[in-house]
Amino acid sequence: MKGIWRCLALLIGLVALANPIPASAHPELVFYIDTAATVHMKNNRLWLDYYIAKSDQFAFSELALAKGDLPGYAEEECDAAKANFKVSTGDFSVPFERRFASAVEKFPGTGAGVWVWCRFASDVEFYEEVAFSWSDTNYLDTPGHREFNIGLGSSPSLDLTDYGKVQVLLRELDSEFQFDFPAEELAVEPVAVATQKPVLAEEEVLEPELPEVVKEEKSWLTELSDTYFRSINPSASIVFIGIVLSLILGAFHSIAPGHGKSIMAVLALAERGKRREINRLGLTMGATHTFGVFALGAIFIFGSNFVPAAIIPTLGLISGFLIVLIGSYYLIRFVRLRNQHSAGAAHHHHEPVSGGRIALLGVVGGMVPTPTALTVLVGTAALGSAWYGVLLVTSYGVGMTIVLIFAGRIVERLYRFAEGMTGSNRGIRVLVDFAPALAAAIQLLAGFFLVTISYGALI
Repeated sequence: MKGIWRCLALLIGLVALANPIPASAHPELVFYIDTAATVHMKNNRLWLDYYIAKSDQFAFSELALAKGDLPGYAEEECDAAKANFKVSTGDFSVPFERRFASAVEKFPGTGAGVWVWCRFASDVEFYEEVAFSWSDTNYLDTPGHREFNIGLGSSPSLDLTDYGKVQVLLRELDSEFQFDFPAEELAVEPVAVATQKPVLAEEEVLEPELPEVVKEEKSWLTELSDTYFRSINPSASIVFIGIVLSLILGAFHSIAPGHGKSIMAVLALAERGKRREINRLGLTMGATHTFGVFALGAIFIFGSNFVPAAIIPTLGLISGFLIVLIGSYYLIRFVRLRNQHSAGAAHHHHEPVSGGRIALLGVVGGMVPTPTALTVLVGTAALGSAWYGVLLVTSYGVGMTIVLIFAGRIVERLYRFAEGMTGSNRGIRVLVDFAPALAAAIQLLAGFFLVTISYGALI
């Protein structure tokens, strides 16, 4: 047994040392709008780069209304942002004109549903040393990172493209700064306000280069789901196709690596669960997940200010901790039963798994809502089709449940098949004997992995 414990400790250590959350990912993951402003000077003129990053829950409905016109969407976002920030010197409010606007959907690495870059230039020229003040009232009622920088390349989040060096979310809504502009021989006042819009040099009106990122290619399933989920007035045919797509996405979500299947394996192997018990666990896990999406989505829809910051990683941390406890319980129980068996104690026959234990496993496995499902529910509600979002999320949960039950049934059938071959093959007999410990160890590692990534997102 010492060898088993050493191997388990080594695996846990490797998971702990790994950082499964990309450094660029946003720490809150859902329900945020970030802004970053960078002011700089060139040729006696103020320039302002303004960036906006919105989570999927906000971007879903806005991109649906934009109908694929990202340039037009970017221009509208930039003009709206310009109306709510202010750069002034003394009593003079500096006027700006938009020179560039661009938007990137699903910005790679950050998790943002949309990322917008605006570049503005002042309509006046300045000379010598000038003191300015900055204020920004954009998205005051929405959680998010608010950043103000002086000089290109000074952004700690690299202009909302990498949050790896952002220790805490900033709230920089006001600031004072000054620039020492080149002097002009004929200038009498330190600030000269142009009577007409200055003509920009040719090199100043060139579009800036976008960050060197590779836009993730959408799969055919993602393309279809974006088309049908973002429907403003869904018809019967759109609803039908959307439900089918949601079922498939829910199934794919369950197929991907995760702790749900490890919980099914624990029931099938450590508890020797039967078909009915496996079905109940799958239904409980799927129902818990779906209810969690509805509950959190409703809180956001009817009062977004009540949504706790970093809710998804917080729930992930709680769920992961409970999964670690469950895995540890089954691993300790296996060791104790082995020791009893070695000491000649009577063998305990299998007893039906209690409904309370199945409920506990199901709730723990399904308590973390999927951000994608939240996005669909909140986004469709914003488009005036909340009923459609309810159907899609329910279908998503059904797809998850079907795959989880199927996975549990496969494990159970393979285990029963292997049990029937223990008399003829010593290796299979050893595998069958240690299968409950293996399932518990996998459960423990899955929980520890969830704790690690959730904690990484929180800090």
